[in-house]
Amino acid sequence: MKIALIQPRITDNLTDNLKQVIDALDHCREKADLAVLPELWNTPFINSEILLHQDDGPTILRALQESCKKNGLWLIAGSIVWKEFSSNPSDPFSKNSIKSSSKNSDLSFRLRNRCFVINDKGEILTFADKLHLLEVHTQKHSYYESDVFEAGTSLCTFGTPWASCALCICFDVRFCELTRLLCENAQILFVPANFNANVGRKQWKSLLCARAIENEVFVIGVNPQAAQYENMSTYGHSLVVAPDGTIIQEMSADEQLSIIEIQPDRVQKIRARSPYWNLRRKDLYSLSSSITIEKPDLPKSEKKK
Repeated sequence: MKIALIQPRITDNLTDNLKQVIDALDHCREKADLAVLPELWNTPFINSEILLHQDDGPTILRALQESCKKNGLWLIAGSIVWKEFSSNPSDPFSKNSIKSSSKNSDLSFRLRNRCFVINDKGEILTFADKLHLLEVHTQKHSYYESDVFEAGTSLCTFGTPWASCALCICFDVRFCELTRLLCENAQILFVPANFNANVGRKQWKSLLCARAIENEVFVIGVNPQAAQYENMSTYGHSLVVAPDGTIIQEMSADEQLSIIEIQPDRVQKIRARSPYWNLRRKDLYSLSSSITIEKPDLPKSEKKK
């Protein structure tokens, strides 16, 4: 399975950001099976900028679908600001619920940090919303991602022609309970991310390697290139980790596209050799989800390449 990691340069200009990504996807044509983008690549990770780009979603999604269809490419579309509408007056929106200024004043909306999965026919297969919203307190300031976004409410697993997959977004990867639930039937965990440079230097590799080892899956984490945006410094260093914790690929801090080949069936071989999943003491402890997690079977209509 050939996977393209796209580590783009983020600006506050939608046209520039989108052109950069579409050009990268065009470059992947016949070179990769699937491409991965980082978290919030359509805007700097600053709340004021996020609000300015809250209407970008449909334009971006259409362009990505067209590109996937044209290039015969699957895509983990990073994440973008997605405006989710509701016409149900009883819908319990959080403090982030906003009344629409459109003619239909009954419409309310909330913003999601959302990653779409698009297949090679340009169809939306599924999506993941960020489940855990970043909160940081330093001596200089506090930051709440919840000031702009609403947290997701479902877990994301899905099948591709090559592997069964799971998906979580950036800060979500810190919560080992979540990744444990996601990865039992998965071979690859995708992590579109936007780690800041200070934390990234200390923890990015450690977190992704830990998730790979404890769950015996490939972990693919993609950041934007390193850059400074007001108080936010992005990190780069997108990473591919094997199920045994070996780092297969680490990108630099710069804008970059890298194509890596993995063998998803290594997961079954490693789990057979080291059957950690089967050795759990379920008589002493357990971990369960309050919602049903669908087993990410391979699509029946597809043949493994």
